[in-house]
Amino acid sequence: MIQFSEQEVSALRQKAASKGSIVKKLLERSEPVLRYGIKIPDKGIATWTLYYYCPVHSVQLEVRYEEGQQHKCPICNKIYTGEPYDGAWWRFINGVNADSCFDLALLWMLTGEEKYKDLAEEILVRYATYYPSYEIHGGIPYNNPGKANAQTLCESMWIRSLAMGYDIIKDDLSMENKILIEKDLFTECAELLVKYRMDQIHNHEVLVGGALGILGVLLSRPDYVDFALHSKYGLAYQLEHAVLEDDFWFEGTFHYHYFALEAFMTFEKFARHTPYGLLQRPEYRRMLKMPMKLLQPGLELPKVGDGVGNILQDHLPEFYEFAYAVYGDWEFAWMLNNYYQTRERDNLEAFLYGVEVLPETPEYELEDYHDNEASGFTVFRGNGQKYLLMKHGKYGGEHDHYDKLGIHFSAYGEEVAPDLGTTGYGAPLHYEYYKNTATHNTVAINGANQPPANGRTIRYDREPDQILLEAEAVWDGSFPGIDSLTRVEWDEASYAGVLMRRLILWRDRYFIEAFLVKNVAGQTVDWILHSRGERHGETNTASQKNQAPLGTNKPLKYIREAERIKPEGVVHTRWQHSGCTLSIFSFCDCENQVIYAKGPDNPSSGELSYLLNRVESGTDVLYVNVFEAYNGDQPYILEVAIESADARHVKVVITCKDGMKKHEFEIGIS
Repeated sequence: MIQFSEQEVSALRQKAASKGSIVKKLLERSEPVLRYGIKIPDKGIATWTLYYYCPVHSVQLEVRYEEGQQHKCPICNKIYTGEPYDGAWWRFINGVNADSCFDLALLWMLTGEEKYKDLAEEILVRYATYYPSYEIHGGIPYNNPGKANAQTLCESMWIRSLAMGYDIIKDDLSMENKILIEKDLFTECAELLVKYRMDQIHNHEVLVGGALGILGVLLSRPDYVDFALHSKYGLAYQLEHAVLEDDFWFEGTFHYHYFALEAFMTFEKFARHTPYGLLQRPEYRRMLKMPMKLLQPGLELPKVGDGVGNILQDHLPEFYEFAYAVYGDWEFAWMLNNYYQTRERDNLEAFLYGVEVLPETPEYELEDYHDNEASGFTVFRGNGQKYLLMKHGKYGGEHDHYDKLGIHFSAYGEEVAPDLGTTGYGAPLHYEYYKNTATHNTVAINGANQPPANGRTIRYDREPDQILLEAEAVWDGSFPGIDSLTRVEWDEASYAGVLMRRLILWRDRYFIEAFLVKNVAGQTVDWILHSRGERHGETNTASQKNQAPLGTNKPLKYIREAERIKPEGVVHTRWQHSGCTLSIFSFCDCENQVIYAKGPDNPSSGELSYLLNRVESGTDVLYVNVFEAYNGDQPYILEVAIESADARHVKVVITCKDGMKKHEFEIGIS
């Protein structure tokens, strides 16, 4: 066996005998196969799990191993049939089978019961029997094909679990079955991965490289190992070129930062007793520590960019148990200790790879964070669990969203102005709604998507009682491109020559935001904010209400019940969500229209409140807003006056409970 030494196997058996919970968990994980028998397709018909979503509510359908023809929405109970749901269901089943192969092999290793080895062997033999005749198929956007599954990424995730299970039981199999499995399943699949790995930096290529590396070690094929680890776009290359200067994964999302890490770590867990691992490289430790700097309270991270589910909450032990055992960094133990405050430490990662007892650690202090132009994240923190994140970094490719200079704001335990993330990529609202500029807290031109741009910091000044950030995005043809495939979903014409500056002046009780948009003559400019609260209070300005959608194109066609107001001076808006109120005083230096509307939350069974500040005539547009989040019904800010004579110099006078606060600053000067 490669992945566990004899001493480790002996220790794991003793631990399993004294703690029966891990055997119980492995049985629970394998329950579909044990209860219903092994379901393996005789043809390559599996497609993509992200098709398995209700098109109305944008939630995953209920996966039932025993039922592959009727697919039920957990919200509306509607039954979907046929494609794309049948093929997506088979992808889930392939995944259950592969994971069960590993779990059943572990059960045999820990208990010695032959029935578990026999089931794991049956899964492997049946796939080996069918795999050579599976037809190559694909059709997933910007993904190469597979055979058992419809993309090389899924093929990699599937085959690595089968390989890890085989490694445990192979010495007890007949020579005939070993030859069959290694030739017709593993070698056949390895050749597919070599052929279809893409030439790009991307989390997919990490998955492919990790799986191919496992197969190479398992089959004693140094050519596969070398290709997986040391060729251009192999694992070492990905670490060298896809990790940004501040240690964030280049794709710009927390989900894919951890998703890539999980793929690296799966290979490292398998290869740790061989000479092939990369654990000595510095990138892993730095990548594991980087997201900690941006944590919200409760080990939560904003849902910026693509990603499905809550990867950190759902899989934290997979990242930090092995990492702490290998590196011993106290920060990793801190993450685990916090995670286990509300959970038992009886998961498979802790059992297989974790230290016996986690030590007590110092408290990890959550502080403000700023990066100039790599990840381009700036985080401001305040009392009442206030947390403001602004995005002004590099474009991250396919899984980034078109939301340069976007913000995410939470307070008092509520995401009051959130980044929505997205849903399953096969669900209609992924491309139609969630990925788009106009569904983020930023500025959109003509309701269209921003083209790729690399943001940059203009200034970041810290003073004892405030922080000032000014950042820029510009669409002037200077974007250098990215060594990763992208799907064009943007409008070059609408943004040609446009320059945007966003300024945040952060105080603990409130913050001031200014947004300057230049070179937009003849364009429609929308400053956009959405809140999870219900709007309270009425403006003192006459309004027009219209139930129709705000536009005919994505995503504005999903934003409805528009109430249009012709503002006079500063407009005050309040939303209440649970016990938290978000209060905004809004100003625009051009003739403008304030629009209140409703739109889908995530999942889309929920609803958001929108505020759009729209300008339809002006060469340069300046928006200024004062934000306050407070708990209860007593605001700190009573009144706000905002002035700007030249769209560059701004004066804000805030009447507060404890007196008057005056702020003057410049935007767009340097």
